[in-house]
Amino acid sequence: LVPGISGTNFAAVAHKVYGEESITVVWAAPGDPKATVQRFHPSGASSIAAATVGTTAYPDHLDVVATSAGGILVGWDTGGTTGDVFVAYLGADLTLDAGSPVLVGEPATGLQRMGQLATLSDGTVMATWDDSMADSTSFGVRARHLAAKGAPIAAGFRVNVLQIGDQAAPQLAVLPGDDFVVSFIDSFGTGWTRRLAANGDPRSGIPERRANTTTKGDQTELQVAAAPSGAVLATWQSPVPLKD
Repeated sequence: LVPGISGTNFAAVAHKVYGEESITVVWAAPGDPKATVQRFHPSGASSIAAATVGTTAYPDHLDVVATSAGGILVGWDTGGTTGDVFVAYLGADLTLDAGSPVLVGEPATGLQRMGQLATLSDGTVMATWDDSMADSTSFGVRARHLAAKGAPIAAGFRVNVLQIGDQAAPQLAVLPGDDFVVSFIDSFGTGWTRRLAANGDPRSGIPERRANTTTKGDQTELQVAAAPSGAVLATWQSPVPLKD
């Protein structure tokens, strides 16, 4: 147990390493400029010496996924008022790749906050984040397709079409066929989703779809998950109770 760990500076992924079921956990202790990476057996016993990853600033909004390269890709932002989004690849032995960390956010101006990483069927990764310079008003949502070790495959692109107020806190789910759905919350507490192809092309005639049916108060903590059928399940937190 590490004191001070919260939801935004902790992440975990279950995956197979050398054919064995494993759980890799990434966390950042308060004030530490590096995140710690540790792998565990399902029993809870550590299976390899811990590693560290980061830059020179406290890593926040951590996420981690397993990739086709046999290791893991860790994502984070550096917080503050001008934070950037990075990813770093660690191999099966938790050795940091020579090309890591990689700056994901573009353009690297303003404040960028890590959203979520997700692995596509070919082992490449889609990354999302919110960016204070993403659109003409304030925060918007961006995404970028990355290779298994984090190298950008293509330029980043803006996800949201709506540009009134902020669009932030993106999460994503990969669908069969490698389309993906990004969810986000706007300044008015409304949750939205948008379906895109890996190259950023929209997959429906409607730019965004409103996720929430309840419109009283602010909706928060919007999450999306994909079913094998291609359906998308959205969940969120509402201030309005189902019953008085």
